[in-house]
Amino acid sequence: MKLFIEECKDQEEVEITIRCASLDERLQKLIEHIHSCSLTIKGIWDNETRNIPLEEIYYFESVDDVTYMYCASRVYRCDKKLYELEKLLCTTSFLRISKSVILNVDCLSYVKPLFDGKFEAVLNNGEIVVVNRHYVKQFKKKFNV
Repeated sequence: MKLFIEECKDQEEVEITIRCASLDERLQKLIEHIHSCSLTIKGIWDNETRNIPLEEIYYFESVDDVTYMYCASRVYRCDKKLYELEKLLCTTSFLRISKSVILNVDCLSYVKPLFDGKFEAVLNNGEIVVVNRHYVKQFKKKFNV
């Protein structure tokens, strides 16, 4: 694989061109990763709306029909429902781990099994979320456990 980077001072937006003989699984994952780097989710905090890059979001949680977005140091309210986020983020590092939580597996520090078939997921900031047993199979596949 060859990689060429060309800086153009008059270029307003990053442009990526991929030339290949065939689109294989590795290349498809790379494309999905590049695409996810440009995604942002609107978050509301203290009556201000901000665009939060995906890599800053640890997880989403729905509580009493309100969706919250958890980042390293702040919790934002999100105007999307979990099912909307799940559909939007299906090709990214986000994965549903319970009825009320969608997790960014890139923010995981480590996981450990619990006695009842669930997993305990410890995030990079020390927070702990539980992977419900219904979602363990998908979680293991995505997290390579």
